[in-house]
Amino acid sequence: VGVRQLDGPLLDTGDAVKTVASAETMEAAVELANADMLDLLSHHHGFSRTEAYLFSSLVGGLEVSQVVDPQVTARNAVPSEYLSLPF
Repeated sequence: VGVRQLDGPLLDTGDAVKTVASAETMEAAVELANADMLDLLSHHHGFSRTEAYLFSSLVGGLEVSQVVDPQVTARNAVPSEYLSLPF
């Protein structure tokens, strides 16, 4: 089974697994961070795309990393009690 590479960084802070993305707008950064979380859930944890959306909506949380640079950065965080990294 191949491992799909995510587009952005993946963080494991001990209390949460987080996908991180930067873009020119907050909306775009959020969409990219969400897309990576959905990919992580579906490709590495066996969720269907619909299940990944539902799960992320229920337990995930969007976080703003920074808005100072020309690009803004957002994170999608899922608590580690619900998700562990498969590698």
